[in-house]
Amino acid sequence: QDMAVVPLLVVVPLLAGTGGGAALGKALGYAAGRSVLALTIIVMVGKFVIDRVFFLVSSVNSSEAFLSVTFLTVLLCSSITEGLGLSNTLGAFFGGVLLAETNYRHQIEADIAPFRGMLLGLFFVTVGFSIDLGLLAAEWTTIVPLIFGLLALKTLVVVVGCWKAGMAGPSTAQAALLLAPGGEFAFVAFGLAE
Repeated sequence: QDMAVVPLLVVVPLLAGTGGGAALGKALGYAAGRSVLALTIIVMVGKFVIDRVFFLVSSVNSSEAFLSVTFLTVLLCSSITEGLGLSNTLGAFFGGVLLAETNYRHQIEADIAPFRGMLLGLFFVTVGFSIDLGLLAAEWTTIVPLIFGLLALKTLVVVVGCWKAGMAGPSTAQAALLLAPGGEFAFVAFGLAE
């Protein structure tokens, strides 16, 4: 489910600006090209520069400097994609992938561990504040059935997939109940759709 968000980060902003048909196809092709360009720039620079930068920063033996370079990497990747007309969220994702591929990924993970809870809390508070309570109250008779319908459909898809994969009984039910709700990346996609 979470991997489906990457194409959505490219496609959702385009859907707002096109009238459909040929214009949508052209916009999707253009966005795919920009996405490939952004990923190429980030990966090429990352492969040649990021390990050297982290090597220099690690020689200073300062976790603050290491953490600063980590956050700067994500911000820089976000700026690159935003400069190419793509979502800065997509850039942050590319930055995370880039950091996960470095030789220093374990130290990065250890250094950001104390901030993980705070950053997740900030993310969910931001999502909570972005919910239009007036719209939710006015349209609850539409929203609630749609939510339950989506959960039922996702549960059914997971159950059928589990049966096709040879799973049976409690494992199927457990997988369906765990995978039916959306992940936090769904909030990112919904935020882009506004």
